[in-house]
Amino acid sequence: MLTLHTDVCSDKTGTITQGRMVTRAAWLPGNGTYNVETTNDVYNPTSGQVYLTSKQPKEINQDEEKRQSSDPINPEEEAQAKSALQWYLNIASLANLATLEKADKESNHAGEWYARGAPTEIAIEVFASRFGWNRIKLSQDRDAQWAHIAEFPFDSDVKKMSVLFKNKKSDETHVFTKVRKPRT
Repeated sequence: MLTLHTDVCSDKTGTITQGRMVTRAAWLPGNGTYNVETTNDVYNPTSGQVYLTSKQPKEINQDEEKRQSSDPINPEEEAQAKSALQWYLNIASLANLATLEKADKESNHAGEWYARGAPTEIAIEVFASRFGWNRIKLSQDRDAQWAHIAEFPFDSDVKKMSVLFKNKKSDETHVFTKVRKPRT
């Protein structure tokens, strides 16, 4: 049974020489715009504060964004309190092939964050991970909420990819689709 249709649209800014991108803001109608403070540690989901403003992105000027017109929020608490944000984060993480992991304590690079995947997908996964939402946690941990059923890889003809996941609590199957719209 399919119960929800939601879109995740993204625009990204990245450093071409490093191949790294950062999701700096996400607007959810009815919730507001979540902004992430600038940081050099782009793979670390705990680096940089997250702010929430009720304004749409087109209403926020760059000076105001730099000043941050509100106090930082606790992203994990915010996600637990807002179901619309949870659905956004489910789509951002589950319709995403990037992985984000922290190096083990025994590693020579203990504590460093590593990511694999396309730069755009990594940026979106890092953003979702700031809120405690992560594809591995959601679908592979011992107490994972979602069971992966199928994946339809990105197809350049239809310009989308889809995944099917079953919600373990509700026993409902959901389709999460990521669409690449042509630049205009």
